[in-house]
Formats: sequence, structure tokens, C-alpha cells
Amino acid sequence: MKQILLAYDGSYFAESAIGELPRMGLDEDATILVLVVVPAGASPEDLDKAEKQSEHVVQTIHSLLPQIQTDRRIVGGDAADVILRVAASQRADLIIMGAHSKSALERIFFGSVSTKVATEAACSVRICRAHREPGFQHLRLTLAIDGSEQSETATAKTMSRPWPKGTGIHVVTVADPKAGGFSPILQDKVTMLAGQLNTAGYHAFATVLEGEPAKALLKHSETWAPHCILLGSRGLEHGETRPLGSLATELVKHAGCHVEVIR
Repeated sequence: MKQILLAYDGSYFAESAIGELPRMGLDEDATILVLVVVPAGASPEDLDKAEKQSEHVVQTIHSLLPQIQTDRRIVGGDAADVILRVAASQRADLIIMGAHSKSALERIFFGSVSTKVATEAACSVRICRAHREPGFQHLRLTLAIDGSEQSETATAKTMSRPWPKGTGIHVVTVADPKAGGFSPILQDKVTMLAGQLNTAGYHAFATVLEGEPAKALLKHSETWAPHCILLGSRGLEHGETRPLGSLATELVKHAGCHVEVIR
């Protein structure tokens, strides 16, 4: 994760995203571009507010991650289109944004914007929520896999990132009766991955859930209380409904924690 685009609108959700930066497994030599989108033809007052917001974000990032390089940009237009365009021009590895907005610039971010960005971006996208802190000392992650090519990419990128020491990771797959049910191959896969993560110094566990994937994983997140669910993008573009396919879209919309769709 070298090139990061942080889309910011001043909402509590966007502030939550900034606070999570030290726990996102970012490379020390990463660069974060802070993007504030204003409506086309924005008033001088909106532009001034956007300028102050971008300065605030850069200062906060420097206080949290002094080694990270930053840049900032204010662009007018439709929020989702601007985010996607800037991410493409910057060849971003990861877009970070809030799930919803209730700020003064309420036209900028809505749930549909985060869903569109997660669906159409060429890079990974992390959707951040005002996460309830479960009171655990260490970071908790859920890595959801299904054996697809996209899932393999998500797994490889997750395992290559420098997560904070002591991070707990549940490697999860779902046995969906409508898609063939239990898979010994996937059970072996989650067990193997958990073992590799334990060897790397994390606290990893292998879990096989049963049922409809969205419901099963959302229920699991209620008990495990992860800070973030990580998974591949399969199904976002093509609407596939096998395990962990269109689930990515459902999690972006309904999960109570951060969700990162990895490409």
C-alpha cells in the first residue's frame, strides 16, 4: 500500500477513518493524498471550509504517522465521480472514505457514494464507520475467503501488510447450503492461512460458518467485534451469488465495522 487516497468531508465517519490510519497496516513510505470534494460551483465559504478541512487532516495525519508523506487537493464535482477519477489518475492502491455524511457539506457523501466507489474503483477501497470500540487492547480483523481469484488476491495482500503487533485475525469462510455447502478444501485453506499468520506473529483463528453468507458473516462480526472485515471484490462487478461473492456489496452497506474490499 504505497499510494493512498483519503476522501474527507468533515463527518464523524471521516474522522473515524483518520483515527484508524495507524491500524491499517500501511507501509512507512506510503503517501496519503487528502481529497476534499466540493459541489460544482461551490461558494467561497464552502471552498474556505474545504481548505481548512484539508489542512486539519494533514496535520492530524502527521501527528499520528510522522513518517507518512501527505498531499492535499480540493476538487469540485460529483463526489463519487471525482473520487474515482482522482484515484485512477494517482494510481491509488487504496481509497479510504466514510460510509455516510451528516456534515454541512451533506451533498458530498451518502451511502450510495461509498457503495459506488467500492463497486467501480480499480483499487482496494476501505469504507469506514463510526466504529464502536469493543474494549479490546489489540486490533481485530476478519479475513473472509472463498477460494476465488479475487479472494486469493485479498489474502496475499492482507498477509503482506505490516499489521500492528498483537493483531487478532479470524480467517473465515462460509458453507452456504445453496452453493454446495461444506468444502473440505476451504476448511484446509482457512486452517493453513491461520497457521501462517500465527507463524508471522499474529493471533489467528480458522472459522467455518454455515448459512447464507451475508447473514452468517454479519452475525459473526457481532460476536467477534472486528475493527475491519477484509475480503475480495468478486461479485461486485458481476453480481455472482456464490459464497462471499455479492457479499462484498452487502457488507459495505450493512456491516457495523469498517469494511475493506481488496483488489
